[in-house]
Amino acid sequence: MADCEICGAELDQRGGRPRRTCSAACRQTAYRRRRGAELQALRAGAEAVRRDPAPSPPSPPSWLPNSPRACPITSSLRILGERGTLLAIREISYGVHRFQQIARFTGVSPDVLADRLRKLETVGVIERRQYSERPPRFEYHLTRDAGEELRPVLRALAEWGTKWA
Repeated sequence: MADCEICGAELDQRGGRPRRTCSAACRQTAYRRRRGAELQALRAGAEAVRRDPAPSPPSPPSWLPNSPRACPITSSLRILGERGTLLAIREISYGVHRFQQIARFTGVSPDVLADRLRKLETVGVIERRQYSERPPRFEYHLTRDAGEELRPVLRALAEWGTKWA
């Protein structure tokens, strides 16, 4: 029989993979110790880099702005750039309008998908339409303006992915 690596209690090794700890508290302590050792190794590596600094990159030309530039791509990515957002829009544009189907076809967890759909509804890319009163259930559709204008973007991404990815 083996002993818990934290408290030394005797472990029951029946079935499954071998255990190294006896309880959730010991598992948490073991995790913290391992994580602490990893962080310490990372800090040591960072200290070595600080002692032996790499040459600094050349400074940018004076005509470049010092702060991030205002960019419509950045603004678009704030709305569409999170994992699962474009996949949800793809499914809605294919005619899949119900939440469970969208979740199944995208592989995105229901919690994340609900958050993404709420955000898309807030900015006006999709709209919710109630199809059942008891229990209240909704379908998701692209809006006529912002939502429908994403179709060519999805098509272009698909063509690029077919060619290059």
